[in-house]
Amino acid sequence: MKKASLYIFLFIIAFTSVYAQGDVAFLEIANGFNQPTAIRNAGDGTDRLFVVERQGIIREISNNTNTFLDITDRVDDSRGEEGLLGLAFHPDYENNGYFYVNYIVNSSTDSTRISRFSVNPNNPNVALPGSELVLLRYAQPFSNHNGGDIHFGPDGYLYIASGDGGSGGDPLDHGQNQNSLLGTILRIDVDNPTSSMNYSIPASNPFGSEVWLYGLRNPWRFSFDRLTNDVYIADVGQNAREEVNVVGPGVGGLNLGWNCREGFISFDGCSGTFHDPIFDYPHSQGRSITGGFVYRGNRFPNFEGWYFFMDFETSRFWQTKGTSQVGLQVVTQSFNNMFITSFGESESGELYAVSITGEVYRIIDEDDCPITRNIPSITQPEYLAQELITSDAVITQDAVYGAMEVQLNSSFEVPLNIHFETLIGICGSN
Repeated sequence: MKKASLYIFLFIIAFTSVYAQGDVAFLEIANGFNQPTAIRNAGDGTDRLFVVERQGIIREISNNTNTFLDITDRVDDSRGEEGLLGLAFHPDYENNGYFYVNYIVNSSTDSTRISRFSVNPNNPNVALPGSELVLLRYAQPFSNHNGGDIHFGPDGYLYIASGDGGSGGDPLDHGQNQNSLLGTILRIDVDNPTSSMNYSIPASNPFGSEVWLYGLRNPWRFSFDRLTNDVYIADVGQNAREEVNVVGPGVGGLNLGWNCREGFISFDGCSGTFHDPIFDYPHSQGRSITGGFVYRGNRFPNFEGWYFFMDFETSRFWQTKGTSQVGLQVVTQSFNNMFITSFGESESGELYAVSITGEVYRIIDEDDCPITRNIPSITQPEYLAQELITSDAVITQDAVYGAMEVQLNSSFEVPLNIHFETLIGICGSN
């Protein structure tokens, strides 16, 4: 286990007075994954987390040697934005064992495939690669801007992020085309298939098709606020701006602007009625936004209600609080060499993140959990398992057994060779 990564707060920007937002730190809890693109919980009461690898493998975080699903035989990850890109567990996964993936299929022409798989009924730690049921497939004219994220909404429908088809500037004008599946957020009903499709189109979809929202360039990551049901969509920009859009619960049919606009500024010069982003930032601060989640966990009260996101290229991190430009609070800080591809939630709402270089992080509030500094090296092999402990710890030696221990305070004491997950428990369970 590498030492945890904690970074120094740099500065604050706020549109209004900034209230308690915590002191964000990324605590590394696992590593060795192969280009992870997502991290998700199964929602089945087991508290397991699953890491999606771009090559076409899903692994359990508790043991990254345990392969939950391997579909590398059908995934095309030959170019940088292709691969296995999204994962969503059915809301009733505990009973039906269904989960859904979004990937670029290995074929003569690029296309996105949305498929359902089933867990092995005799082994909850292994899925069945042969159980694939293809729901939806649509062509990708270029290899980039595939979107890729999928989530079940509070309405039970499956939402799918679809990029504009790629190249640059939306040359095929998908973004402003309500009849295209590209440049959109799609919404489908997976529980009520029709005779001709393995899903149905909800009657309340605004255009009579799978399209729910349109005017997007590359919504790589989006999420639902589990308390308010607002949708947060982080859209990767073209030449100048990266943006965050927030859409209220159950609101479809909105035009989010691309390619007429990029963030708050004009791009192609066309006009229309657009739903404004709540926030954008210039390419001097970052060039590839990775959307996250609104914190609704119980462990870090300072994080409550803040939306977390990051830029993949610059490792700059933001927190915003609010769902419109009016009164929006914004906090930002810089980290070093943290190429975050996706954020995720545990079942209880704690936040995690994965890096393209293979690390998995727990997001903690250092104000509330002063977790980690290097302690003096312990030379005995039996004590090498744990090299990190809280910054206010006192290292002691047990008078009776001679074991090295860490005393956190007068009433709490743990042995130095505890499992790392036990140490995380000092900062609350996941």
